[in-house]
Amino acid sequence: MPITCRKLLSLSFLDRKISLSGGSEGLDRVIRWFHAIEGVEEIQFLQNNELVLMTGISIGSDDKKILAMLKGIYEKHGAGLIINTGRYIHNIPQDVIDYANMVKIPVFSVPWDIKLGNMTRKIGELILAERSKYKNVQGLVKKMLFSDTGTGEKIFDTALFDDHKLQGVKQVMLVEFKTNQLDCIDEPEEKLSVLFQEITAEYGQPCFFTWNGNEAAFIIGEYSKSRQFPSALHEKLFNRFSLNVFIGIGGSYQDFSDMRKSHKEAHFALNIAKKSSDRTYVAYKDTNIFRLFYYIDDAVFIKNYYEEVLGDLLRYDKKNSSEFTRTLEIYLEENEDAAATIKRLFIHRNTLTYRLKRIEEITGCRMDDSETRLNFRIAFKMKTFLNFIQ
Repeated sequence: MPITCRKLLSLSFLDRKISLSGGSEGLDRVIRWFHAIEGVEEIQFLQNNELVLMTGISIGSDDKKILAMLKGIYEKHGAGLIINTGRYIHNIPQDVIDYANMVKIPVFSVPWDIKLGNMTRKIGELILAERSKYKNVQGLVKKMLFSDTGTGEKIFDTALFDDHKLQGVKQVMLVEFKTNQLDCIDEPEEKLSVLFQEITAEYGQPCFFTWNGNEAAFIIGEYSKSRQFPSALHEKLFNRFSLNVFIGIGGSYQDFSDMRKSHKEAHFALNIAKKSSDRTYVAYKDTNIFRLFYYIDDAVFIKNYYEEVLGDLLRYDKKNSSEFTRTLEIYLEENEDAAATIKRLFIHRNTLTYRLKRIEEITGCRMDDSETRLNFRIAFKMKTFLNFIQ
């Protein structure tokens, strides 16, 4: 698990003398590194997700400067603030606590007998150890999903560290970034990796992911709609970096050896997500009849079937510049609701009645026959499916 601000509250070398003064909602912020800062002007050198430590030797008990320090940390996207209290700063000001709560930046207090030098050394050791473990996991995820050696569950078990709980049902989630989006971010993989660690910690997911071009491939615990993990990830990427991404989620399986299958299914769901303007993500299990077409694995057959059912109507529309095919598609999408169809097409009721009659004449099929309507529905779904796979 990544080192987060929450982890600071349970570190043994602090002998539980550290206390949280404010910003409890930001405890899942990942600590990428640390920075000892004693003056407000030094905040300009702070990097994303760095933890700030200060004794107050330069600021003293100046409440306004302490608040300015915290505001600078927020603006620089720092992880949090630890104040060594007792000598120069006796108490953390209420204004600082209130601001920390508002912007969700954790502010901690440690007594003067806890030396910041020892604290930074041990926190640094923890971060480096976790970073090494994190790289190993990334390598194993990449081998599991992309290696040609048939890596199986036995090898991948080495990635199940004591603090990773992914023994049950799991699946692949793909996040695809639009072309050139990442070029607008300095150190995109580093910064996005930190965000991934933060949100997986927030939602209780292990941080199993790897990069593959402009995609991030995750292995996550079984997706649950009630937890809204994919939607939250989509929202954070937009709010933090103004990124609009596509997300596809594969099927759920018990064994790691099935993750390649889930990865393939996630790609299929991802392709559908790219065509769906109203959804932030698509799960494979929600692709419904498209899954059936996917397993047919014969695009020529699907295309021929679609043209066989709707061919006469398509040719008539092309020859006469009419809109009978679109009228039929909208009519079926609206569950044969005439009022809803009229509203979508901006036509008169008599026009709809006329078009439905002509559709029967052109196709030689009766619209009051349920089998006919089902056949038309399947054909239109096939057309949509062909657009997805193209």
